[in-house]
Amino acid sequence: MSSWKGEEELKGALSSLATAKGVSANRIKGATVACMKWSKEYKRVVHAVENVMWKADVEHRLAYMYLIDALIRASQTKFGDDKDHFAKRFGLHMHHTLSACRKVPDDHKSNVKKVVVEWKKRGVYTAQEIEEAGGADFLGDGPLDSGDRPPPSKEKISSLLDSLQKLKQQHQQDAPPATDRDQPPRKESPPRHQYDIMSASAPIQRLLPVLVSLRSCTQSIPGRHADAFITF
Repeated sequence: MSSWKGEEELKGALSSLATAKGVSANRIKGATVACMKWSKEYKRVVHAVENVMWKADVEHRLAYMYLIDALIRASQTKFGDDKDHFAKRFGLHMHHTLSACRKVPDDHKSNVKKVVVEWKKRGVYTAQEIEEAGGADFLGDGPLDSGDRPPPSKEKISSLLDSLQKLKQQHQQDAPPATDRDQPPRKESPPRHQYDIMSASAPIQRLLPVLVSLRSCTQSIPGRHADAFITF
């Protein structure tokens, strides 16, 4: 996004959360006030908060999670749940936000889970929305998945490929052999007529000289008598 009027003020408020003194309620409150000041630019505000949080050191990400929660609360209190834009906007990239929270220190993970559980209880996000964002473990009683899954080994990949090949061969063996019934029906040519065109027109050709001679005769007979003859 291009620079805007409140960018520098907001940047200073957000950077104050990334300090070595740990999470500070006063700094979170100050950052919330700065964000709400520019609530009409909520898209820019959300973009700025998310970018800072995702790139922040892992020990500072809990503070930004608290900021997101405080900002949603303040917006819903001021505008009402129906007119609050922040919850919906933060929900668009919840997957990345929760992924960033998986890296927080172990003593911060329970606090992160409490925030997500509170979102569900207050109806900020439904359980389905949280699960679709990859946050099912944030709602459970077990530990958070760190997300550090090692890539599968070559042996594992080879084993999976062998299993797929065996399934394919078994499917081919179990498939019934093709029969004539599986073949598409042949198209039969329509039956030929008993008489072709030339044979049917032969009698007419033999009558043509007779009809021509009759017409020439009628031309020499007076008009009222000519009606007695066939014309064509």
